[in-house]
Amino acid sequence: MPDSAAQILGIGGPLMDQIIAVDESFIAELSGHKGGATLIDYPDLEQILRTKKTQLHSVPGGSAANTLKGLVQLGHSCTLFGRVGSDYWGNYYAEKITHFGVQAHFSSSSTPTGHVICFVTPDGQRTMRAYAGASMELSGDDLPLEIFQGKHLVHIEGYTLYNANLTLRAMHLAKKAGAIVSFDLASFELVGRYKAELNRLIKDYVDILFCNAEEAKALLDLAPYEACEELSKYCQVAAVLLGADGAIIGDSTGIVHCPTKPVHAADTTGAGDLFACGYLHGYLNNQPKEICCSYGARTGAAVVQVIGTDLSPDVWESIRQDLQKK
Repeated sequence: MPDSAAQILGIGGPLMDQIIAVDESFIAELSGHKGGATLIDYPDLEQILRTKKTQLHSVPGGSAANTLKGLVQLGHSCTLFGRVGSDYWGNYYAEKITHFGVQAHFSSSSTPTGHVICFVTPDGQRTMRAYAGASMELSGDDLPLEIFQGKHLVHIEGYTLYNANLTLRAMHLAKKAGAIVSFDLASFELVGRYKAELNRLIKDYVDILFCNAEEAKALLDLAPYEACEELSKYCQVAAVLLGADGAIIGDSTGIVHCPTKPVHAADTTGAGDLFACGYLHGYLNNQPKEICCSYGARTGAAVVQVIGTDLSPDVWESIRQDLQKK
């Protein structure tokens, strides 16, 4: 495995991940679909935290942040741009993300720090309720051009679409700075809401696109293989994730299905984010898509075997050794 490092900028919501174990009956009583993500307001967040307090596992998260934390472990220099509250959780987040090796480029607000509640059922599936909080106040006008300078890659999470012109402006400035743009579609609910805008952004700006089968279906109304084939007409790389069935990857050389080894999934939170981490590491080191996908499968499989999105130093060392063998 090459050891060259890249300068990477992540654009996304610095959100505290609150992991809560629940049973199927709890999920059945919630509105929305199992495995989906729904926005909630602050009173709802407070109510959940009060009633489930003893079952919480709190870690600094957010889709882009999860990907960057992994890329740091693989030797890259990463900066996360976002907004937190001037509260306990905002200070906690900034301290912890820096501890993970990610440089924090945050502004602060009187609005509380955002949270994502991840309800995890016994099958490892996660159903999310998100309070965006201070992260929602960020807009494209807040992006300084200088943070894009010298970056090899800008990784943007789909949730930035909730923020006024943030996604478009981030992609525009990334291209102006000569950076590669990678984009994660984030959730099928979001794709349904911003379908027309997403199709324009993908065609005009995105070099590397990550989505799962449900998100691809919501965007194009196509099966995974056909969706990957269509998306790869516009992007350098299109990755459609299939969970335990691996991923379908498309680029200018064609479409391939990359299987993954079966593992016991304790919690699927962060699976897509860590797949993106491994894949991007391979891409930045000029590996072919099959090798990039094997990297993504390795990092993605590792995170679903733990509760939450953080892997131990021993697991990361094992991953690095495995990648060197590929």
